[in-house]
Amino acid sequence: MISITAALTRLPGRPAPMTPLQFYWALFAGGIGCFLVAGLIGGPISTLLELAGAGTCGLSWLLVRALFRPDAVHAIWPRAVVGALFITAILSDVLAGLASGNDAFALLRRGVQNVHALTSSTVLLLALVDAFDGFRAAPRSEQRFRLLFAGSYGALVLVSVILLGQNGLGAFSTALVQQISAILALIGATAAVAYRLREPLPVEAARKRRTPIAADTALAAKIRRLIEVEHIYTRAEIKVADLAHLTGEPDYRVTQCITGALGFANFNRLINHHRIARAKQMLADPTLRDRPILVIALECGFGSIGPFNRAFKEAVGATPRAFRKAAAKHV
Repeated sequence: MISITAALTRLPGRPAPMTPLQFYWALFAGGIGCFLVAGLIGGPISTLLELAGAGTCGLSWLLVRALFRPDAVHAIWPRAVVGALFITAILSDVLAGLASGNDAFALLRRGVQNVHALTSSTVLLLALVDAFDGFRAAPRSEQRFRLLFAGSYGALVLVSVILLGQNGLGAFSTALVQQISAILALIGATAAVAYRLREPLPVEAARKRRTPIAADTALAAKIRRLIEVEHIYTRAEIKVADLAHLTGEPDYRVTQCITGALGFANFNRLINHHRIARAKQMLADPTLRDRPILVIALECGFGSIGPFNRAFKEAVGATPRAFRKAAAKHV
């Protein structure tokens, strides 16, 4: 069990930081743990644990996105939705003490509970949708994995949400089924993450690219010149619209060329590829050894150090600092 946990979290004995997939698995496992422990104890601690596990369904959605949509894992709005789940759960608990004998607070609490329930149901559905993102372009083995995952996930949702929501079971039976479902969910999530760690999903391979046409060749040459000669990627706020304006082509044509002739998943991948390449050159240059990493990030077109570190680690497999240190040893 210890070796499985180490492989998933990379905490004991592993110098590398957790990936987003491992991070969301750890959060999900923690939420499940809080839910299970809360069912075994009572008192104020149990209430706190229940609140900590209130957004577990939202965490499962973030985990699914990390499993099947690694290119979208840093999007802010899904994390905001999950944050809303925790906030509504806490607010509902606070209003519970005020709602006794007060119709206004009781009505407000019901409204908060409805928002929480609706949001929970929505993220459970979105998790199934994300599991099939890029399904047709995926290899056969990946398709089988996704079908198995979606089937297992859907069965758990059916049992733990829909059937138990009908109140057809006694209180003890309902709690028992919920706990069993939570354990099965954790086992299934752990197995899915372990599979993904063994069989990584290439982001570019997960999307079916458009077949290039003859006109893309000339446009691709224009884009390469703008990038390789004029270094437009160093502009922090560069957008597809800017590239379209510089090439004299519509936005959609530029996007088609990027995903077709140039072979990148999207515009951001194209820009970050060249930014990281420039950063690697600068970090390995002994004459720039005293230049701060933040300055290098800004000179390469990144707006701040955080996005630079994440993009560099994802592309290179090491942090900028570690890469510079390793490069210095070979000089």
